[in-house]
Amino acid sequence: MAVREPWVLRRTLLLCVAVGVAAAHTIGELRIIPGAKSWAHAASDSGDGQVAAGHAVYVKHCARCHGEKGEGIEAPALIGEPANRLQSYPTAAMLYRYVRFLMPLDAPDSLPERDYWAVVAYLLVGNGVIGENVPVGPETAEQILIKR
Repeated sequence: MAVREPWVLRRTLLLCVAVGVAAAHTIGELRIIPGAKSWAHAASDSGDGQVAAGHAVYVKHCARCHGEKGEGIEAPALIGEPANRLQSYPTAAMLYRYVRFLMPLDAPDSLPERDYWAVVAYLLVGNGVIGENVPVGPETAEQILIKR
């Protein structure tokens, strides 16, 4: 059966994502796929440049749905007061797992690991969760709490 209305497909995908997030929260923790030490590990030693890199990745891969400033277009707002949805992730590590394995919606897990960490850093700084020079990576993400 072919879907003729694009909004039906979009809403179905968003529903699937929501169910996946709820399941991940229920299960507790998704595992990060182990791999070679990458820029993300080095970046977590210093926050220098990570937010700027995250902004560049965001503009290239996220802004088409979430807006240039995170205000939301076809997808929810990610930066600013309407972005309280980030608070549903208790830590930066949980937010990273969601972003890494489900975004971009049309090509999940398609970006380098360092780009996902950089986008998470950009979103956390944009929402006042951390300062710009706070490193975000596998060594620090569990300790970065997103306030509820």
